[in-house]
Amino acid sequence: MTVIMLANKLFTAPQWYSLILFSFAIFAASHALPTHSLSPRANPSSTVPPTGALIVRQKKPLPGEHPTIPDAIRALRGTKGPQTIFIYPGSYNLGVYIRYGYPLTIQGYTAAPGTYAQNQVTVSVATGRAETGGDPQSSAIWVQQNDFKMSNINVVNSYGTGTNTQAVAVTAQGERHVYSMCSFSSYQDTLYIKSPSAYFIGCNIEGAVDFIFGGGTAWFEKANIVVKPPRSFATITAHKRAQESSTAKFVFNLSNVIGAPGAKPGSAFLGRPWSAYAAVTFQFCSLSNVVNPAGWAAWNPPQDTRTQSVQFYEFANKGPGSQGLRSFGKSQVQPAKIEQVLGLNYASWAL
Repeated sequence: MTVIMLANKLFTAPQWYSLILFSFAIFAASHALPTHSLSPRANPSSTVPPTGALIVRQKKPLPGEHPTIPDAIRALRGTKGPQTIFIYPGSYNLGVYIRYGYPLTIQGYTAAPGTYAQNQVTVSVATGRAETGGDPQSSAIWVQQNDFKMSNINVVNSYGTGTNTQAVAVTAQGERHVYSMCSFSSYQDTLYIKSPSAYFIGCNIEGAVDFIFGGGTAWFEKANIVVKPPRSFATITAHKRAQESSTAKFVFNLSNVIGAPGAKPGSAFLGRPWSAYAAVTFQFCSLSNVVNPAGWAAWNPPQDTRTQSVQFYEFANKGPGSQGLRSFGKSQVQPAKIEQVLGLNYASWAL
């Protein structure tokens, strides 16, 4: 009736029915529940380098282009302001260390930017912690800067053919990191989170032992978590908080946990505490039967459990791995909110 008065028109029955449907749609949209499903800011193109970008082309680089990613990183020296590095298809077998004083975006070539499954750029190394002297030093990519974005890049550390000890694919160190549609693979310590604010969307993460670890804060949106066959048992996360007052935590939202071929049912735990105040949440996730019914594991039982003060939570998960009597994790009363994890201004850098 209000619409008719404002429009100053008469409507037939079909027209009035259409107006009712339209009004209902507007009302529903304006009263919809908030969602944690986010999409990163769209790149100008995932097949054409933006104007002014540094270009990496492995095969037959053109004048002004770079044959390796480290060459492009070195070319940033002396430059100022936000920069983009665009990488053409190829398997790049050199470790990459990234440190730049301004916002930096790295885009891998792909015709399907909305998925990691068709990425055409892979960074691969085979270096372990034992031979490099540290987790970050073993990384295929070590990012040590603020305001960093990386999209459509596969990162692999195949040290010991991918079934040996600590070997990091990516170390994320710095504030306001965004990783979109990337794939990370190793066996132990795949993804090292040192960042106080990291956002992962649509990424694939593979490993067997503590393969998402660190003392930072990260929100994982629509992640695909793949558990490789462990030698004894697998642990997805190993979080570390120095003290109870710290706000550091890992949150997995709308994500999937599955087993790789050969991974046995019940062989994986959602995490174990690297420190006594570790904080990890899985919410709205699909957990396959690779997840052990106990859910969570102690650090090094029975001598060093570190379970007394942990904050291991689950909320509204589904699948066979969400069932069972949890060892010491708890169910949350309500889900974690992204603004409480990454900060009220998260949309200014994560979206």
